[in-house]
Amino acid sequence: MKTYILIQAMAQTDRMKLVRRVGAVPGVERVEAVTGPYDLIAEAHSDDATGLLGAIAGLSNVLRAIDAPVVGVGDREPAAA
Repeated sequence: MKTYILIQAMAQTDRMKLVRRVGAVPGVERVEAVTGPYDLIAEAHSDDATGLLGAIAGLSNVLRAIDAPVVGVGDREPAAA
């Protein structure tokens, strides 16, 4: 199952080091540092979403991690000519 993991890091965390640690978790396919209420967003595929979320939430400097499983995908409408 495809899921996105929204990650809040502790203050003063080196985000790029955390990106690498999250990216090393089995099942994680892509990690990006972002601005806003979350610091990182990871894209993952796993049959064990609970285990994946626990592995990420257990990393040092992770304050909170929540999952957002993908339940549907829409195609973009073509641009009007």
